[in-house]
Amino acid sequence: LLVAWFRDVQNRLQKPEKALMSMRCSWERLWAQWVGMAKQQDALESVGSDPGALRKRRWPPSEDASGELRKSCAAWRSLFQATSALRAIFPPDDELWMPLAQHRNTCERFMQRLYTALA
Repeated sequence: LLVAWFRDVQNRLQKPEKALMSMRCSWERLWAQWVGMAKQQDALESVGSDPGALRKRRWPPSEDASGELRKSCAAWRSLFQATSALRAIFPPDDELWMPLAQHRNTCERFMQRLYTALA
């Protein structure tokens, strides 16, 4: 009976390759979600830096803008937590980390916006 249970458990476990692919896809989905939000905020910020737009700008920011920042922060937190966990599994030179290296400026601008909003 114990052997049948063990065999059943083994049949339910994912193969290591499939588990790694699933982790990779989940991280890429989190990355794409966050980058989309960050780029949208960059576009809004560049429009807001126009001198004519500065006069029309409302302070404090609208409820929509602060809601978007909260969503971006939630996406960033999920991405950060996933990244911390995956660093133990994927080596630093893995192609999974390429977007993070390529978009370092986007990450830095987002953190700067976050610090500014909290100040």
